[in-house]
Amino acid sequence: SKAGDTFNFALLHHDAEEGVLPALPADVHDLLMPHIALRRAGPGCKVDFWKRLAPDFVAGYDYLWSMDDDIRTDFFDWDFYRYHLLAYNPLVSQPSVVGWAPKRRSSDWNFVRATHSSNTSWVTRKIEAMTPVISTKIWPAIFSRAWSVNASCVHATQDFMFNIGNVAKVLGCVETPLLVVNTPVRHGDCMNMDKTSSCVRWRHGKEWCRKDCFGISEKEADLLAQAFGGECAAAKDPKAWKGKCV
Repeated sequence: SKAGDTFNFALLHHDAEEGVLPALPADVHDLLMPHIALRRAGPGCKVDFWKRLAPDFVAGYDYLWSMDDDIRTDFFDWDFYRYHLLAYNPLVSQPSVVGWAPKRRSSDWNFVRATHSSNTSWVTRKIEAMTPVISTKIWPAIFSRAWSVNASCVHATQDFMFNIGNVAKVLGCVETPLLVVNTPVRHGDCMNMDKTSSCVRWRHGKEWCRKDCFGISEKEADLLAQAFGGECAAAKDPKAWKGKCV
């Protein structure tokens, strides 16, 4: 990037045999190896992989960008995106999404699709699990939630991120909890994880996913109070967070 930002990678090969890291193409290997912080091989769902990213591991970073393997950045501009992170300081954000080709599936949610309007970004009520950019400030609480739910369903943990943002806004700790930045990524819609794991989609496992939807726990409330308490008086007391579901 023009600002000299550093990007490191956690490569999670869900289509590989457990414990057998696939060989990277020579040119990719030479380019990425200095920046690979973690590699793991074996089937799993998104929450399984998020559980590999312990808070101590991500503590040295400002943001964690979780990206599906069918996302490309042909049209994405990091410097443009970076400006919006600095300007709005969202807790969770994402690039807008376009399909692989015209009229191909981009996102099922029209409010995160790329637009031709003059709006460079907009506040949203949800963020796609395929490409969230998450502030590491809230990662300890998300990590705790990931270990408290059935990892086969991403939607409950995804919604927990939104809940944190909404409660933080109600407490006056943030103005823009969730943001879409209109510099698009391309979605290949390969559904590769469906082919290699037992991950549950919301429409196929509503009851299963719903069991993992619950208010902020006592442990999560403590972690969020620690994360926000130093800069937001209303968030210092864990009671301000515990049990909340907005």
